Amino acid sequence: MSATEEPFEVYGRGRRDAALWHLGMVRAVSVADAEVFAYMTFDEQKWVEMLVVPRSRVVRAASPQ
Repeated sequence: MSATEEPFEVYGRGRRDAALWHLGMVRAVSVADAEVFAYMTFDEQKWVEMLVVPRSRVVRAASPQ
C-alpha cells in the first residue's frame, strides 16, 4: 500500500518581531517530508521561523459567501 500525499500550508517569519506570511503549499506523505520540501522550496530568504500545517488541520475563521 502506498502512502497518499496531502497538502501542507507553509508559513514563514523573516524577523522575530514580524507577522507570519503564508508562503504557499507543498504536497507530502509525511510531516517530515513536508518540512524538507518547504525548506527547499521557499529558500529565497533566511526565515527566522517556518511552519508547515496540514491543510486538514487549518481552522477557517471566515469563508466567502
